[in-house]
Amino acid sequence: MLVEVFQNVFNVETLIVAVVGCLIGIIIGILPGEGPTIALALALPFTYRMDSATALILLGTLYGAATYGGSISAVLIGVPGTPGSVATCYDGYSMTKQGKSAVALGLATMGSFFGSLVGLSFLVLFAPLLAKVTLLFGPQEYLMLALLGLSLIVVSSKGSYKKGFISGCIGLMLAYIGFDTLTGWARFTFGVEFLQDGIPDVPFFIGVFGISQAILLAVESEFAQKGEVKGSVWDGIKMTFKYPVTLIKSAVMGALLGATPAVGITTANLLAYNETVRSSKHPETFGKGDPEGVIAPQAAACAVEGGALIPSFALGIPGSAASALFLSCLMTQGLKPGIELFTGSASVVYSVFVGLLLSYILYLIMGLSLSKPFTLITLMRNEYLAPIIIVLCVTGAYAYASSFSDIGVALVAGVLGYFMKSYKFPQVPLILGFVLGSMMEQNFHRTLMIAGYSSFVTKPISAFLLLIVLYAVFGSFIKTGIKKAVGKAV
Repeated sequence: MLVEVFQNVFNVETLIVAVVGCLIGIIIGILPGEGPTIALALALPFTYRMDSATALILLGTLYGAATYGGSISAVLIGVPGTPGSVATCYDGYSMTKQGKSAVALGLATMGSFFGSLVGLSFLVLFAPLLAKVTLLFGPQEYLMLALLGLSLIVVSSKGSYKKGFISGCIGLMLAYIGFDTLTGWARFTFGVEFLQDGIPDVPFFIGVFGISQAILLAVESEFAQKGEVKGSVWDGIKMTFKYPVTLIKSAVMGALLGATPAVGITTANLLAYNETVRSSKHPETFGKGDPEGVIAPQAAACAVEGGALIPSFALGIPGSAASALFLSCLMTQGLKPGIELFTGSASVVYSVFVGLLLSYILYLIMGLSLSKPFTLITLMRNEYLAPIIIVLCVTGAYAYASSFSDIGVALVAGVLGYFMKSYKFPQVPLILGFVLGSMMEQNFHRTLMIAGYSSFVTKPISAFLLLIVLYAVFGSFIKTGIKKAVGKAV
């Protein structure tokens, strides 16, 4: 079988497909609003005449490269190229404004590469086991995951709890626009038919981060401090390994969340970032250019790919929209997910594993090679850069669903993001509320219809997650109370 795997991967056609796919994936990832799912959807028709291994390797290469590519625009211009690089903007762009764009790109590149390796390792080693674990997750567990994410609003507010709470509530309100999942009635649409399906997430992210950033650039006096780039990509790479706990913890979290159907890369990105802030001894440095704030979200986002393929390959249950396209490719090639895939088509499966590893090495090489030219973007004058960002954002918003209404969403969200930044309202709670609000509501309704309130504490996993939520919300207050009580006693 090893000979067959070697022949499947290291032939001229597959190597060309991997290199071209990697380059295209990085470019698509950089463009706001595109992302890995769109890259896979565009590439899927080209896989029909390829052999099974080459087709799946192409999709894997595009997925990994596009996910990484999103971090480049997040770091350099503060615009997430993909939903999986939302949290990377906070500290990555802050480093760029300090003139450390090359260092930030090094952190993002190595964090992404390590996360991809961990995700692939989980896929290779633990696919059967983790696939069974994800089957234990019902609506109760998904609800608790959403509550856990929302509980981190306290952490992500960086000392401004009132503004963080308000920001989170705005995110929740926006998440509930559209049809009620229980009654089917339209809510908060004000008669606008476009809003009946809710606010589309990608145009919303583009507006909050991209267009708002362009407005800020238009009023700022300079971009990178002193008009120079400090440090190098290699400094960022070496710095990555100074935080091994953050690197490993975030990557494992991303792989586990990826293996959980319907959680998604955006949730993994945000939860990893907020968990890093929560566990940090210096949370006040995040959002101001902390290296861990770049490493954690990128490692988690890139680890999601391997995790999401676990239920797709082992059970035929896609863990994400992108993995659903992988599943479609499998079916088209006549391959059946499940135990038969790992026995009857083992050479194809392991060819894909080796091909994924090759693609990660390729995007690491390309990322490091192109990082220096990319940093020159930060030296552009604001009057040139701001219009370019606006054009990219508007194009990305329209490309999401070929709808002019999405451009309107992006513009309105851009104004909202600008005022939030101007008045120092944290954006992390806004995004957490928007992303997790609908997930929380849907699973709350499902739980009540299936098992009632008691199931939140009678199901072991749900009860365990509930305890974590309670600790995340009240833990700091309890610790403070204990310290005060001990101080008075002494």
